[in-house]
Amino acid sequence: MKQETLTTISALFEKEAVYLNRTVTYDDLALLSGENVNDLQSDFEKEFGYSLDEMISVWRLCHARELLLKGVPYSLVWKLSGFKSRKELEREWDKLIY
Repeated sequence: MKQETLTTISALFEKEAVYLNRTVTYDDLALLSGENVNDLQSDFEKEFGYSLDEMISVWRLCHARELLLKGVPYSLVWKLSGFKSRKELEREWDKLIY
């Protein structure tokens, strides 16, 4: 993966918080990073050993954790963390734990 692409993807997550958009797709990330979607997926997995979907879930879970620590009600956390439903948040949490 090119350093420029890596820097762009990092900025999209760290500064732009693209993971909070529940409809963000590989196509969106490829367009924003200037990469071909297939190359981005493949290169990302080779570089880091996990998929962009997994990365998005981890960032969302970290954000959810921060919200819970701040006292945000659990019933709102999934919406504010970019998950499509409470069930999706819980399923991703279970994947991480188990």
